[in-house]
Amino acid sequence: MLQEVIDTELCASALYARLESVPGKILLDDSARGLGQRFSILGIDPRATLTVQGRRYIHRRRGGGLQVASNLAVLARSMLQELRDLGAAPLGEKVFAGGLMGYLGYELNDQFEDIPATNPADSSLPDAVLAAYDIWLEIDESQDNRVRILSLDSSEDAIKRIAHVKDLIKNGPALPVYTAPEKRRVAQSNLSKDVYLGLVEKIRQKIRAGDVYQVNLTQRFLTAISDSPIAVFEHIRQQHPAPLGALMEWGRSAISSHSPESFLRLDGARVETRPIKGTTARAKDPAEDERQRRLLEKSEKDRAELAMIVDLMRNDLSRVCRPASVSVINHAQTRSVPTVHHLVSQIRGRLKEGADFFDLLKASWPGGSITGAPKIAAMKVINELEHVRRGPYTGSMGYVSIDDRAEWSIAIRTLVLENGYARIHGGGGIVIDSDPEHEYAESVVKVAGILDALDTDLVTSCPMSSTVNSTKTIS
Repeated sequence: MLQEVIDTELCASALYARLESVPGKILLDDSARGLGQRFSILGIDPRATLTVQGRRYIHRRRGGGLQVASNLAVLARSMLQELRDLGAAPLGEKVFAGGLMGYLGYELNDQFEDIPATNPADSSLPDAVLAAYDIWLEIDESQDNRVRILSLDSSEDAIKRIAHVKDLIKNGPALPVYTAPEKRRVAQSNLSKDVYLGLVEKIRQKIRAGDVYQVNLTQRFLTAISDSPIAVFEHIRQQHPAPLGALMEWGRSAISSHSPESFLRLDGARVETRPIKGTTARAKDPAEDERQRRLLEKSEKDRAELAMIVDLMRNDLSRVCRPASVSVINHAQTRSVPTVHHLVSQIRGRLKEGADFFDLLKASWPGGSITGAPKIAAMKVINELEHVRRGPYTGSMGYVSIDDRAEWSIAIRTLVLENGYARIHGGGGIVIDSDPEHEYAESVVKVAGILDALDTDLVTSCPMSSTVNSTKTIS
């Protein structure tokens, strides 16, 4: 194990930019300090990568070598074991100790259930990418941007790689600045308002028929943007700090995620999930902000939606956790970040003997808060009614470490940047008492903040000003 400490004034995004020439980077970022990871993690130059496209799994090693297999968990476990064989991280390591980082797209669901993705893809991204990192940076912006470079590999080659990283941190390119357009951009949905309202009503009909209880319905917005991914990410990061942010580039695509929601957290045998159902925008006026928070807390509709998802997630965890170990620690608690209030529940359990992260992933994929209940039935409705694949959106981004720790987000508030365009989805949970107009407005509001940060207006007949100032909550 090698490590070096560097004192620098560079933030996580600036370090990412300095390492522009280093392949395979991924940044897992906590810019809303204290709600997720204590540190930001920047994985660089992975030892191996695993890409998933449909039922095809491709494992590439650094320096050459290709393996095609048919099982994600088997290959991922093998990649982790190769990293463990290099050496262990120092005792007391609090975050990442070397391991896998990447993203799992929503359509990975057909790996675990018989729900093949039939909608067209609108980006070139694979269904999932996992990369094995034996070298990474740990960045603590709360302590004068103290940066540690760590490597599981202690060979002569690793020493040279660390020296190269240090040189790039000193001499690499500066963080590019986001450039506001002369005229505000526009973003258009893949669904007209009338179509979206009709889909909400179709879901309500399915609920009346007893097919489902709740379905998460989304629409995808598209806008032109030519700024570099790191410039876009940092610009949004400054205005919408998130505890589970992430930036990853793959081929000609990039994922810029600004998620507030934790999907799975693992520490040894201890498991935790924190589903969100219920969100309202914060107000600048303190009295109005407090009123919005209390309205959210008292919203029967939002609390009922959250209760359904909590029950679903408890059942999912119970499939791989020890008997009677799964419990709700906090239910329907208000959690506030700089831009919104959320209703969040916290569920904990302990893994069964012999179970690992990939068993947990199979039991709980995808997160119930972005599917509905019952989960399989809701996923089939989503596949039937939504017009494009979700891709990384409502999938997950995060890490699983060689010391059996993991942190994965629900990839909401997430942009896919490709070929001069940005794509972002917004949606919400539809239940029997949903009002179609209100549900449409909620799906718009959820993307409006990030798009406004990018000087973009939504082309919609929904009155945005009244929606943003509404006292109704966002599911």
